[in-house]
Amino acid sequence: MIIKLPVDRIKFGLIGSGKVCVEFSKILIKNGFPKPVIVTWPKVRHKRDKVLLRNNTNYADVFSFSKKYDITIIESININNDDTLDLLEKYNVNILFSIKSRWIIKDYVIKKFDGNVINIHQGYLPFERGSVTYQKIMNGFKQTGVTIHLVSPTIDTGDILYREKREITTNNPTIDIINDINFRISIKLLNEFVYDLKGMIEIKQIKQENDASIYMPQFYTEINGAINWVWDALSIDRFIRAFGPPMPGAFTFYKDKIFSLLESYIEKSNKKYHPYFYGRIVTIKDDGSMRIITKDDYLIVSKVRYGK
Repeated sequence: MIIKLPVDRIKFGLIGSGKVCVEFSKILIKNGFPKPVIVTWPKVRHKRDKVLLRNNTNYADVFSFSKKYDITIIESININNDDTLDLLEKYNVNILFSIKSRWIIKDYVIKKFDGNVINIHQGYLPFERGSVTYQKIMNGFKQTGVTIHLVSPTIDTGDILYREKREITTNNPTIDIINDINFRISIKLLNEFVYDLKGMIEIKQIKQENDASIYMPQFYTEINGAINWVWDALSIDRFIRAFGPPMPGAFTFYKDKIFSLLESYIEKSNKKYHPYFYGRIVTIKDDGSMRIITKDDYLIVSKVRYGK
């Protein structure tokens, strides 16, 4: 892939939201590119993210950023509709760059931009297609990665342009820990991409090995976050971290009320209980944490919130 255009004639349309989108906008401006146009879903649909992530270091509000830096922002129902494409043409956008977009970009849009439609994916392709972070935690994986790739009509299957992976060094990673590692990788790869683009350097395209791919669907805490107390303590602890802050938290029921379990750890036990007792709270400790029976060890839940 090589784009033989001077910097002042390359106009990006950034599709998505969040901190990586904001930081990439800054990188482009710093390197002399025209201010990008940001395309995102209607502001009202950002409400959940803004509530959940308002105090999170890995979050940035694209609306506040766009206002501060005088960047055009398009609120769209769908990137593929004619109204949005007409606006992108009006603003002379010639490269689309997807950053945590909620839309699958259609083939006719890719063709309209001569194949210059790119995505940054929070996973190491082809092995981590789809939604990645939660399943890394649940499965105890020790690496995380980021890939920049060309967009194709099917999810995360386009040619790879840049990718990097790093070790997860903590034994009990959380969403925030993995997001922080991925953010640093993302900024590194985006700077490499911009450097090559400015120099009109050919970017090597690597075909994905489809048979090596693993696809995981998007999970939603409020729907998929119910704890199964038949699992062993380690599986439950990982599940709580995978659906934990900044997300609403894995949940369970106690006396017909719903509770979100936000933080936990394992307490080893030599006792083995009948499955009837799995999930039973047997101790409220002096610090307020709860000791719960599981299939093998005790689970100590140290932070709880009423409701989802």
